[in-house]
Amino acid sequence: MQYPEEPVYLPPRYRGRIVLTRDPDGEERCVACNLCAVACPVGCISLQKAETEDGRWYPEFFRINFSRCIFCGLCE
Repeated sequence: MQYPEEPVYLPPRYRGRIVLTRDPDGEERCVACNLCAVACPVGCISLQKAETEDGRWYPEFFRINFSRCIFCGLCE
């Protein structure tokens, strides 16, 4: 059987899915440090830092231009 009836197996080290991870309570774990954008060799990541009332940083927006992304994995 093949996709879509049977999901495609993705190896654990597959670098094709880039997402912002979340805490168990649903909050984004990203602190908008900008390290992923700096590490990106093609510059396809853009984000804007914002701050909550208690002083915690979070990304106001986080965008990945997948038409430029080479899936190198340096942002992870």
